[in-house]
Amino acid sequence: MLATLMLGTLLLQDAPQTTTFRDKALGLSFEHPKAWRVSKERLFTLIEIPLADGKLAHVELFSATYRDTAEKWQSLQDEVNKAMGRTVERQWEEEILGVPMLLTKLAYKEGERETVTFVGLLYSATPEKMQFRLNTPADQAETAQQAWWSALLTLRTNSGLLPSGEDPSKPLTELQPEPEKPTIVLRKPDPVVTELRPGARVPFKGLVVQLLDGWTLAEDGTLRSDGTSGLFSIELFEGDGNIAGPKLEETAASALTEFKKVSLRRDERARTARSGATVASIWRAGEGDQGPLVVGHFAGVCGQRFWMLRYRGAGTAAWNSDRAKVEVLVESLYVEAAD
Repeated sequence: MLATLMLGTLLLQDAPQTTTFRDKALGLSFEHPKAWRVSKERLFTLIEIPLADGKLAHVELFSATYRDTAEKWQSLQDEVNKAMGRTVERQWEEEILGVPMLLTKLAYKEGERETVTFVGLLYSATPEKMQFRLNTPADQAETAQQAWWSALLTLRTNSGLLPSGEDPSKPLTELQPEPEKPTIVLRKPDPVVTELRPGARVPFKGLVVQLLDGWTLAEDGTLRSDGTSGLFSIELFEGDGNIAGPKLEETAASALTEFKKVSLRRDERARTARSGATVASIWRAGEGDQGPLVVGHFAGVCGQRFWMLRYRGAGTAAWNSDRAKVEVLVESLYVEAAD
């Protein structure tokens, strides 16, 4: 099962606990707070999102058979809803899982209640596409949208393979990769015996990072060490695990554009490193424009600050060459306030 990395749940006892929703027919899953109520209706899944003052937002989640253009879909949403007397406030696209999510925001009255509805279609090259309708009281539309969007950020395919974007001019068989069992290419490294040395406290961007001996840090965040073939970079942030977890997901998701095909995604759950930082990571391996590609993102929470480390290598050969140094580096990194 693909793990969603919310580092804050390990650091704050009152952080919301999450659970996994999985839809076998759509081949998708996502994480959501346990406080949300999920029920299976005859034609759709109904999700209730608690809001302030005892109010609720409702998500209707169902499949849609659609193989026309994205522009036609948005035009249909505009025409149908205007015919129903609803105001189409906005239509736009966002990227999820590397494919467009076609979105429409509606405003209307439901009885005496001012209501806002968000309609979304995951424009993937699949016979059945994920569609949702988020219905919410207008005065809490922003809160409801943020809550649902946070769940969508954890959306994953059950197969672990990245979907293709829809192209109605081509048969689905040309767009969908042949089903394949993901191969474990990021093997757990052999035990690293290297002793962790204190290293140096290096000023960087108004903070201080504890950096292992043998590594250098440039002003742009690039990390270098002799004997490595991959590319390393680091960023430092103010904030605890509740900020670091979503930031890790967001940063890893942005790397999807580097891949033409993803053969493996691996989420490594949060753990305590030898430096004392709480560390988690997201890895992807597959094919990029220039050939085999491995991209790894790490987050390390150090109290009220955290670091983000990015690794990029030319496939498993580079990773196998670098993995021992990567492991030792991740175990040693720590960020502190400047003196």
